[in-house]
Amino acid sequence: REQRRIVRRCFTHQVLYAVEVLRAPLMTRALSEELVERVGFDLLDASLARGKGVIVFMAHIGNIDLVGFTQAVRGVPISVVVKPIHWKPAQELVTLVRERTGMRLIAASRSKQVIREALASNRVVPLLVDQHMPQHRGIVCRFFGQLASTSPAVARFAFETGAPVHPAIIVRQGLSGRHVA
Repeated sequence: REQRRIVRRCFTHQVLYAVEVLRAPLMTRALSEELVERVGFDLLDASLARGKGVIVFMAHIGNIDLVGFTQAVRGVPISVVVKPIHWKPAQELVTLVRERTGMRLIAASRSKQVIREALASNRVVPLLVDQHMPQHRGIVCRFFGQLASTSPAVARFAFETGAPVHPAIIVRQGLSGRHVA
């Protein structure tokens, strides 16, 4: 019973995620303010005022695309590292939506210099930390008793550029379509 409940909630989340991506081309500042309540963004603004960009570390929790869409239309200068989607129609749609809302896209492969340039241009660069890395590129650690290899990118870019680091998460508020970020 518990497994079915968890699976049902996961599928519900995926469907809602897809619906939110599909309506994102219509995103306006007013709709953004209605859909996503911002918490702690005064800290992000203060960090941007330092002029070194901001590294935001996130995980695949909640609708991470929605936080990007809604903040980009509010004027937050966001450059997002993206991996290709292997189904071309989905790739084209998601790229169009991301760019239309004002996000700048950084291809994941060979992205180090572009990320440095984005930070030097005082942009916000979200980095997902729950990516399993090849052992030769990552930091191997125990995660829930299993060996996992995670990316050192957040620490490396912060050290190299002096950009401050902020954690972020977006949390869905039931089935209301509203979130807190």
